[in-house]
Amino acid sequence: MTALVTGYTDVLDESFFRHAFDSPVVVYSPTQNRSIKEHIRWVKASPEITYSDLLNTHDFDRVIYISNTLDPTGDGSWDIGDLRTCLHSLKKQSGVKFVYIGSNRVLQDDDNSQKVVCQSFEDLCTFFRNNRGVETLMVRSPYLCNPSSSVDFLYRAFEELEMEGSYTMPGRPEQLSNCMSIQDLADLLHRLFVDWRSEIEVIDLIPQRESHTAGLLKR
Repeated sequence: MTALVTGYTDVLDESFFRHAFDSPVVVYSPTQNRSIKEHIRWVKASPEITYSDLLNTHDFDRVIYISNTLDPTGDGSWDIGDLRTCLHSLKKQSGVKFVYIGSNRVLQDDDNSQKVVCQSFEDLCTFFRNNRGVETLMVRSPYLCNPSSSVDFLYRAFEELEMEGSYTMPGRPEQLSNCMSIQDLADLLHRLFVDWRSEIEVIDLIPQRESHTAGLLKR
């Protein structure tokens, strides 16, 4: 069997795929990291190759959609259309497990436009689970980080620190850091598929109280 990984894939590396999956992986993405070769087939996302095309030509048992809401440098202008297209293509696919990895911002007390958008992504997943028979698990995740990747915000932060001599850490001083290593995500995905429980609909990943705050990281 084969896994399909799509969405915010730029931050992923070969170690992630090696730890998360025991079987071959197809990565459907506008950008391709050709340095990642082990058990990986890259398919460039384009109008000529759709999710339906992939599902009809591969024997997928898992689809993992990583939302770009997990990029802390994003401007919040996220497009829900790609997720809708992916879910729509799955409604006729039996036996395929769909994991949506989105932002834990939906758990915040304050209401803002980014939280509303993140919630709308979850609402779409819930609709397809309850009304279209798509076996869906939602993971509410911190931002994803991989300091070895040039697109990662920590990589860029250290690069700016080296070049400019300073870096301003975003966030309120009392705000807990809200980041997770992609290796931790790989470990979670591996465990989920080893012991898949269809009755679980949502998993919340939240910072621990002993986590660093933005104020501490600014020092």
